Amino acid sequence: MEERLWWRVARWLFLCVLSFIVSYYLWGWLGCAVMVMIGLHELGHIVAAKYFGYQTGGFVFIPALGGVATIKEPVLNLRHAFWIWFAGPLSGLLQII
Repeated sequence: MEERLWWRVARWLFLCVLSFIVSYYLWGWLGCAVMVMIGLHELGHIVAAKYFGYQTGGFVFIPALGGVATIKEPVLNLRHAFWIWFAGPLSGLLQII
């Protein structure tokens, strides 16, 4: 049975807010800026995976450590795997520009 959407959203929001609070407590506004950059980095992986037709589980913030993007099925095509991997750092480069 699939998990309820409201529970997934509530859990994601809780971890997002907790991550921002921990980052702010440890590093101030710089920590919050880093969390935004991590979020955009993980979103790059998710967008690339969706582009190639893979089902994703979204991404989750891990307080004081970073984030994890999940794909629900194995990526067997090496070209797809490369572009999904590269989309995270690419979104970081676009943030700088």
